[in-house]
Amino acid sequence: MSSGGPTNIGGQRNYVEPPTWSWQLATRASEEFDNLSDFIWKAPRLVETERELELAKLHLYFPNDPVSRDLRWRDESHNLDHVFPYLIAVGNLFALLSLFESYVLALCSELEPRTPVELSSVNGMGISRLFKFLRRAGAKAEDLPLHQQIQAAISIRNCLIHASGVLSWSRDNNGLRDLQRTINYLSSEHQAVRTAQGGEYVYLQPSPLGDRLMIRSDYCHLLCFYLKSYFVSLCENAQLMTATTLQRQTARPFQIRRRKRRRAARVGPTRARMTAAPEGEGEDGPAHDCHWPRVLGSGRRMRPRRNGQVAQRRRNISFGDL
Repeated sequence: MSSGGPTNIGGQRNYVEPPTWSWQLATRASEEFDNLSDFIWKAPRLVETERELELAKLHLYFPNDPVSRDLRWRDESHNLDHVFPYLIAVGNLFALLSLFESYVLALCSELEPRTPVELSSVNGMGISRLFKFLRRAGAKAEDLPLHQQIQAAISIRNCLIHASGVLSWSRDNNGLRDLQRTINYLSSEHQAVRTAQGGEYVYLQPSPLGDRLMIRSDYCHLLCFYLKSYFVSLCENAQLMTATTLQRQTARPFQIRRRKRRRAARVGPTRARMTAAPEGEGEDGPAHDCHWPRVLGSGRRMRPRRNGQVAQRRRNISFGDL
């Protein structure tokens, strides 16, 4: 829905609210995540199609040479079974988190003029800097569901892109091993499903350089759902936070004027009674009974003085005392 306005549904005239900035951003991100999810789901079929083509080529290239056919198929089958699925899964993971970070940056850019926090004043790099900005702005991204799974995906991505998955080269070696063992990269619901069905989305594979972290394409498809749901919740939280901030800023001037009116109504008559001399007393008569106003900034009350004492006190103050 691009714009708001009156609508006629069932013979009744209803008003549809215009979409908010966060709703538009969440809708645009959801469409892109859905497109990426469709590609991730269909990508393994591309490998199967290529397998059929390679099998047909064997007889075309080597019709009377079975040895050459076997040698070629050994190389091609290794690529189709191991290399291509790994590259597709890792490429999908990089594309997913890159898209997610770009939309989080767009959210921070939309949120910056609506909050007193400036993005340029936040230190850090990458997605951690954006999360720090959201925390200072009051969006509370850490309290949203699936935040732990998003952080786990970022840790896995960093290991794959900086250490090619080799855990001994990663600075988070122990943390990634615990993550893979406890399967905390999945939500509690999907952990139960994975335990019932078996199989691993993230696993360790021995290599000449040590244990290597590997992922399957199914994990990327599930992660796409996590990222989409998390970002929509983040936009909703940001919208509520900015609406609350705007409401407070709008109500603050009225609250200040209301406090001033109450203070004037309370203090004004008291001061008038203090300045007026009591009946039957002279100018220097004793202090009359009244409610003493509080001294600002303290809990004690200001006791009224006689006019003569105030004048004598002023005469005793010299410039040297100031």
